[in-house]
Amino acid sequence: MSPTSSPCVAQTNDKASTGSSPPLGNPIINDSLHWLDCTIHAEHPAGDHLIVIGEVMELNLDVAGAARP
Repeated sequence: MSPTSSPCVAQTNDKASTGSSPPLGNPIINDSLHWLDCTIHAEHPAGDHLIVIGEVMELNLDVAGAARP
């Protein structure tokens, strides 16, 4: 699997931001209060699921936006 998010997510840009993007180029949702940009650190099979551990490379906290009603 790629070290960044799935290509399926990147292709569904109807709600992705067209402004600034995180350093890894992963899409962010318009008007989101916070976002994390991660790489895949590890993957662990768990039955018919896959547990993915991400390493946060950058985050954005919109503190002013979180305070609005």
